[in-house]
Amino acid sequence: MIAVTEAFSIDRLLADWPSTAPDTIGTWRKREKAWLNVGADLTTTPSWLPLMGYVEVRNALQHGLGRLTAQQLERRNQTLSRVAASGVDLNGDTVTLQADDVDRCYQTCRRFVHDADSAAFHAIQLALTSTTARHGVEQA
Repeated sequence: MIAVTEAFSIDRLLADWPSTAPDTIGTWRKREKAWLNVGADLTTTPSWLPLMGYVEVRNALQHGLGRLTAQQLERRNQTLSRVAASGVDLNGDTVTLQADDVDRCYQTCRRFVHDADSAAFHAIQLALTSTTARHGVEQA
């Protein structure tokens, strides 16, 4: 689910803003900045922090065999805050998943896709309005 959500975030940026350089969207932090550069602050959406929590959980599962990785432990407070926002429990530094966590992850990813789609739409509308206003001023 996280990988699909990540792919949507990338694909939406590249589809609507084709001048976005691929090397500027290789991490969630870079995508956050890229979205901000096109006028969409996804960090203000209700789904952002829980999604980042599930990204941390996914990374612990994939790269740490269920335990927080050394990289996550280097930024422990941020990692713990994000995981807490997802609602997933930790037993020490070990992720303990329940069936409800999977459903919440699905709901969070679904909401994020909606939030990102809506943010992209509004950023495009704002850019069009701004362009129209500039051209109107230039012609006057």
